[in-house]
Amino acid sequence: MTHNRSEVAIRVEVVNDMLAHARDEAPDECCGLLLGTRDVISRSFRARNARRSPRAYLIDPRDHFAAIKAAREAGAEVVGYYHSHPVSAPDPSDTDLAEVVPGDYYYVIVSPARFDLTQHRDRPTQRGRHSQRRRRLRFVPDRIAAFWAIEGNFLPVALVRVG
Repeated sequence: MTHNRSEVAIRVEVVNDMLAHARDEAPDECCGLLLGTRDVISRSFRARNARRSPRAYLIDPRDHFAAIKAAREAGAEVVGYYHSHPVSAPDPSDTDLAEVVPGDYYYVIVSPARFDLTQHRDRPTQRGRHSQRRRRLRFVPDRIAAFWAIEGNFLPVALVRVG
């Protein structure tokens, strides 16, 4: 029987590893598995993206089995999956929703996207002349979002980072 999960603890090194993995694989999506317990995600397990795509992922089955073995050896279990959205927000896409693994798992989406968009605007100066001013959007910090995938639905979960 499952219960509602509104938050899960995640080790800081797991977050750092997922974000590093996302940067390493960009512009393609990265993917991997999450090991631990229902209360604490203690390890990320990097997997190869068999699709090698910037818009979709498929965990290589060999890596999936290796993660299950590593979890068993550590006295843990596979409690979820992660992947990246290289250039978009960490929100579940239509593909993510359609391909959710049946069961009771956490899904973490990381977005290492750093936006450096420049916009040009004409602005009048004090003397009545127009000058073109460039506005650069600052780099945004790495973003991460977690969901509890149950019965085909993604319910938001707060990640509580622990040492």
